Amino acid sequence: MARQFPLCDETDGKNMKTTFQTIAMLLLAVGPLVAVQAADLDAQAAVQTLPAPPADAPGFPSRDPNLDALPGFQNPPPGYGEVPFWWWTGDPLDKERLAWQIEELHKKGISGMQVNYAHEDSSGWPTYANKPEIFTGPWWEMWKFVASECGKRGMGIGLSGYTLDWPNGKSLISSTIYGEAEIQGREIAVARKQRVAAGKPFACDLPADTVAVRAYPTGTKGFGPGSQDLTGRIREQRLEWTPTEGAWEVWILAASRKPGTLNPIHPLAGRRVVEKFFQPFQDNAPGQSAAGLNYFFHDELHFGVGDRVWADDLAEQFKRRKGYDLFEALPAMFQDVGPKTVKYRLDFMDVKMQLAQERYFIPIFQWHWSRGKIYGCDQGSRGRNPMEFGDYFSCVRWYTAPGHDTPGGHADLIKGKVSSSIAHLYKRPRVWLEGYHSLGWGATPENLMFATRENYLYGCNLLNLHGLYYTTHGSFWEWAPPCYHFRMPYWEHMGTFLKYFERLSYLMSQGVHQCDVAVMYPVAPGPRSAGVWRHAANAGVS
Repeated sequence: MARQFPLCDETDGKNMKTTFQTIAMLLLAVGPLVAVQAADLDAQAAVQTLPAPPADAPGFPSRDPNLDALPGFQNPPPGYGEVPFWWWTGDPLDKERLAWQIEELHKKGISGMQVNYAHEDSSGWPTYANKPEIFTGPWWEMWKFVASECGKRGMGIGLSGYTLDWPNGKSLISSTIYGEAEIQGREIAVARKQRVAAGKPFACDLPADTVAVRAYPTGTKGFGPGSQDLTGRIREQRLEWTPTEGAWEVWILAASRKPGTLNPIHPLAGRRVVEKFFQPFQDNAPGQSAAGLNYFFHDELHFGVGDRVWADDLAEQFKRRKGYDLFEALPAMFQDVGPKTVKYRLDFMDVKMQLAQERYFIPIFQWHWSRGKIYGCDQGSRGRNPMEFGDYFSCVRWYTAPGHDTPGGHADLIKGKVSSSIAHLYKRPRVWLEGYHSLGWGATPENLMFATRENYLYGCNLLNLHGLYYTTHGSFWEWAPPCYHFRMPYWEHMGTFLKYFERLSYLMSQGVHQCDVAVMYPVAPGPRSAGVWRHAANAGVS
């Protein structure tokens, strides 16, 4: 039996204790959310065969049912302290200033920092430039210095992708990784549809990015079986075809590249991100060691392509996984094609999700997991849109610390339960709480205490205060204020607050979560979309 831990401090006042216990009982009754989606064998194997992380990985919990949690609660091991967003924007980086800030944070038990870059208030929201320019030689010298100083103190340092990996054509990764044509996003589009009757010749020039030309038999109940591949009728980018019988609809399907975007189902997608973004941090660390690195983060990840994404081997992968021709299913991604519309859409999205996991999310996850690193996220919908990335649960499980933000000093039940459910179901080490940007300089310790305790009741167990400013540039520069650290008048007394949640973070991370009731997280209805529920009902799907 897994060890059970109390959710709140037994020394709380009577009213506060009653309120928190009521919330706790409601949560225990609700339990984790469960995503229902067919799992690919490869992605599922990655879940089932996940190796143990390094034994000394900071902030990774024990799953031992016989664990005595008291010693760790009294003196938490490394990795359970707060991890702030450290905004390196506003003034040029200075080693002396950086070292002072690191030491000041270390004194308060901060586990590490995550470097962030803000965006400009201009079209496309490009990254706010600072000196030295990110990923240049002088910047890497600064990074080596910071990683070394953090390593001396047992702290970690990582970088957020916020603004840096946005597919706007101006971001760091848009101009490096996403600039590689081979892995840029491609979306399937219908370049042309044409009805053709028996004996009537049809001819047209084809777009350069044509990927398929198919003729579908038409009838009163949508498309019938037995589509024809017209590739053999193409000469020098021109199609000429005359059907001998029946009524047909010819579909010309194209998939052009979108510069500055990423194709998550391309075989090289995740590998390139590791090679060109994550691995350089280890290569530029002291001794090329990952020891001082930690707390990398995806903030509002966007690929720049939609659900109808294309890869050259998509048809082959679809046939291997589903047992029939992709092009029988593809028209259903654009219109209602009859009774099989629901099946076709679900099958397409299922294969797309399998490939996105295997080719993008899992390689990046494995880089972090094998090194024992906390890898967090705050995705755009924060779990409120099950269809983000095609299947929110399936993608966000590939972070060692699924998470979300709670702006303005608030707690959020839905965000907390989605993030913690992902962590519980897939035994991820932590649940990342990003709080509480934009609360303003009037934020009080009372507000922080109440909001954070409630968020911890919802399952969070890694505290990240947004933000920590490298500079305020003489009070001219700030980003989603306040800074909750050494710029606050109550910083001298924050040690008690931070130790409280360091101990609670340790306690709420250990063991294996037990729950008796599951809540269904609706993934499958998304791909069906409007107009297909009638077919689902006829097929007995509720």
